[in-house]
Amino acid sequence: MKSKIKTWSIGEGLWKMHIPSWELYKEIRDTLKLKKDKKFKPVVYMQDGDNIAWDIDLTKEQLEEAKKIVKKFK
Repeated sequence: MKSKIKTWSIGEGLWKMHIPSWELYKEIRDTLKLKKDKKFKPVVYMQDGDNIAWDIDLTKEQLEEAKKIVKKFK
């Protein structure tokens, strides 16, 4: 991975996770069964027309599961 995975609280029991890897983002998205809708809208960072990172909002429970996936992925 090019940069680090970062997490921070955004209030109201939600956390934001910054993911700089398509493979890891896809694994977290699929494992947590996250689908684009009103509740799940990932932020996509682009450079030169390529997707380079994603930010996703997670509940505390989802964050704990995502952290397990990150540890397995490394």
